[in-house]
Amino acid sequence: MKLYELTAHELHDKLVNKELSSVELTNALYERIDEVEDKVNAYVTLDKENALAQNVALLQLNLTAHFSHTFLHSSLFTKNMA
Repeated sequence: MKLYELTAHELHDKLVNKELSSVELTNALYERIDEVEDKVNAYVTLDKENALAQNVALLQLNLTAHFSHTFLHSSLFTKNMA
């Protein structure tokens, strides 16, 4: 099944469960737009570069938050074990 055939809820679940990244989703949606836009003319403006840049920044922020949380948790656990 193509990503554009999934519901918003199904896409949300895939993102939450880390089965799909926001960058992968954005790329897939832009691929679909490229396939059909000349037939439907649904968009006035598209900014793929900015959309992808925002997704990459979000992924980096999430990774930083994850590693900070992991470090904090392991530090507290180790301190409590001493």
